Amino acid sequence: REYAVECIRSLTATEESDAFLVKCRGMLDCLAGIAGLDCVEVPSLSPRQSTLYKTRASKSRLHACIAIMNLSCGKTNKPLIASTASVLAALARVLNLPLDDNVEVVLKGVTCVKNLSNADVNDAVLLACDGLVTGLGGVARSACLFVANQQDDENKNSIRDCAQTACTNACLALMNLSISKSNKYTVFKSTGIMESLMCVLEHGVGEARVKACSALSNLAIGYTNKIPMLHYPGFVQCILKLIHNEDDNNSSNDVEMKNEAEVAIQQAVRTKACSILWSFAAESKNQVPVVERGDILPVLVQVAREDTQTEARFKCIAALTLLAESPCNATALLQAGSLAPLMSILSESGPDPTRWTGQTPSWCVGFLMNLSQSFDAVPYLRDAGVIELLSPLLTLDHYQSLKAAMACTFILAHPTTAKSPYALQTPQTYDLLRQIETTIPKIVSLLTNTLQGKGGAGYKYGVFTLRSSVGCIAALSSFPDFIKGYLCTPAVIAGLGRVVRGFCVNGGENGSIVGGGRDDVVSAGLAVQALHSLIRYLIPNESCTLFFSYYGGNTTVFQQS
Repeated sequence: REYAVECIRSLTATEESDAFLVKCRGMLDCLAGIAGLDCVEVPSLSPRQSTLYKTRASKSRLHACIAIMNLSCGKTNKPLIASTASVLAALARVLNLPLDDNVEVVLKGVTCVKNLSNADVNDAVLLACDGLVTGLGGVARSACLFVANQQDDENKNSIRDCAQTACTNACLALMNLSISKSNKYTVFKSTGIMESLMCVLEHGVGEARVKACSALSNLAIGYTNKIPMLHYPGFVQCILKLIHNEDDNNSSNDVEMKNEAEVAIQQAVRTKACSILWSFAAESKNQVPVVERGDILPVLVQVAREDTQTEARFKCIAALTLLAESPCNATALLQAGSLAPLMSILSESGPDPTRWTGQTPSWCVGFLMNLSQSFDAVPYLRDAGVIELLSPLLTLDHYQSLKAAMACTFILAHPTTAKSPYALQTPQTYDLLRQIETTIPKIVSLLTNTLQGKGGAGYKYGVFTLRSSVGCIAALSSFPDFIKGYLCTPAVIAGLGRVVRGFCVNGGENGSIVGGGRDDVVSAGLAVQALHSLIRYLIPNESCTLFFSYYGGNTTVFQQS
């Protein structure tokens, strides 16, 4: 049997043989049977014969795994192999073998699974195979620890290299399986996956850490995973430690002695770790808990301030922008020092968005727009020079003019602005309002698009919360009459009415990722405020004794005496 399966293995070495081998009836089942067969004691054999039997059985298993692995390299073979239940069952058994005595066999088995996972069409059958995904996690963890424990033993270099490759391929397979949106929760909930990938991050080396972090980043993108992953025991600490360690490694004195590959790996790991924090901040229910933890925010600000060479800064600035969507985070964001580095980046990028490099400056504008919707933050923004920084964008026919106009609108509508140089009656504010006036069609279009669940020119649906467009229209409705006139359109009135209807009519509606519905009290209050101001402008009624005091979620109705 050993020689027979070795012969088949030799035939699989050339791709030209694949078509004949896979069409041979029973070939895959036969290889699977040998690969998944355990070595058993044979009572009738002498000890020497028994040892020889086990050795040959182990070699047969290795040849069978190599043959399946070779066949799995062919693009057209992948679906056929993955659809053969006996092969997947055998691979699952191989992945769960003790690593100490089966390093090479496990390596071939995990490489085969990795090859099969390269084809998206195989995802469903791979995830459905009992023990396969958990086996991948087990290989990643055990191989990682095996390598860590054998670092100083030069006699085991070959075995250690096999284990390292097995760890990398296991993480790569998990990364592939976690790409599809429908797979993310299944992989995350598989027993031992989180612990295994965290183990690789902590104890692993080389490319395995990049693949492990990539797999975790893929999982964190899943909407159903964001909250449980944030609260998973030890996970956030593991990610923050990773960012700190890679930063220390990159800034150490011996960084020039490292080869380019090592530096690239460290930067990739750090960037992926920052991507995970970005994914956490993208979930609105996570935004306040992320800030309240107290350990994530300083790291985000530090990377935004100090990292000028990698994509990690972009990820952290994006996370800060999303955290600023929750007004109650504003004070903590300001106290953490987030404003200065982002304004500096935007200032250095210049006033022409068409010359900006990358998306980082755009996220900085978004950060200022989100933060300007917080009542407590506006005085700091105004005194820091945000209006002066953003005003050059107002006159441009560009997507950034929309965000800049909204930020300036929120600042000008703040009650304390009346006692500043930007009071509404001043000439410079009048000029500013005339510039904002040109962006009103974009703001109205944003409200309409958001309610219709679609994006607009330069932005995708979900980038802006409903509260942003409704709040901006509410703020504009408190401005002079020449601004109100642009808002008194069927589109605006109908849009505001739809927000109120979704909040309270017939029990309200379910909200979406941008807010709205029965749970969005702030958007509904802002919509009522805007309707009140606009209807009062259209139909003046001196007997009406109600008026609103604007700001964001702090809308208040007063009764005049």
